[in-house]
Amino acid sequence: MARKPKSREIIEKILWDKRFNPKDYLLSYVHRGVEGERKTVPLSRVINVRGSWLTFRDEEGVEVQIPLHRVVEILDLRSGKPLWSKG
Repeated sequence: MARKPKSREIIEKILWDKRFNPKDYLLSYVHRGVEGERKTVPLSRVINVRGSWLTFRDEEGVEVQIPLHRVVEILDLRSGKPLWSKG
């Protein structure tokens, strides 16, 4: 059985552990075609994390699915520092 990506473990912990508030975190991911090729979404918009995919609602309420390997950073808004960063 494959090990969960570290990003998934952290996202799940923030979403389901009552000690964390998802509104305090931003998730950045690779999105080709936009300036800087990176988009950011509040973790509070995440609907589901399954397998190697993450589903969230964008600004218009549309469900968006991205592969977890595109996640590049999870930022703690309270401290202004990354909680997790890829490579």
